[in-house]
Amino acid sequence: MRRIASLAAELQISGVALVALGVLGAGAAMVSGVDPVRVLIPVVVGGVAAGLVQHLIGGRWIRVNSLGAPAAPPDTPVETEQATLRRTLLTQVLIYLVVLALFFAALSPALAAVFGGVLAGVGVANLIAARWLGDTERATSATVLREVSSSPFASGRRPLYTLPRSDSTLAT
Repeated sequence: MRRIASLAAELQISGVALVALGVLGAGAAMVSGVDPVRVLIPVVVGGVAAGLVQHLIGGRWIRVNSLGAPAAPPDTPVETEQATLRRTLLTQVLIYLVVLALFFAALSPALAAVFGGVLAGVGVANLIAARWLGDTERATSATVLREVSSSPFASGRRPLYTLPRSDSTLAT
């Protein structure tokens, strides 16, 4: 069986990283000399649209599936918090490189602003989901863990499991 990792930690790390990437995208558009209003409008529109989609679809999936997640099979390896941090940040760096390549390929400040808004919106939705998940974990005294993928671009809809808080704390 594959390793499992804290879903709340993954969401928290990716949320902060995506918001930071979004700010970088908006900053790249602003330093190119475009009027700030012409940058902020696509950032806000892209951010709100992507954030709502992520919250309504991805957040709903997390809320529905985490509440009914089965207990983790015995002897399933639990990834350490540092390994989760490294793995999640690597994914964000790869996303950043793709966005950077698209920006330079298009040389479009407007495109950088839209991508920045989309990334920031998804990041905010991840942070909201992480907060909800943390509240739920405290209320149920169980940690929600997600199967770790071998690919940094794998879907987030991987199997979820739970461990009693004391077991997951001891494993990390």
